Amino acid sequence: MNDASNRRILLIDDEKDILDVVSMTLTDAGFEVQTASDGLLGLKACQYFQPHIAITDFKKITSFNEVSL
Repeated sequence: MNDASNRRILLIDDEKDILDVVSMTLTDAGFEVQTASDGLLGLKACQYFQPHIAITDFKKITSFNEVSL
């Protein structure tokens, strides 16, 4: 039994290729993965997806300038 099967990971990155590769890798490892292409979409995804962890590159996500964390 894979312990990853009930773990949710949210990936936030503005580079589609990175999202695709990392998402595919984590999905193949048994994780449930949701992706978002910017910070605002990532925050919205957190509300409904409720990830156990979020992986992102904050320096590259410009929409976080619009969000008060």
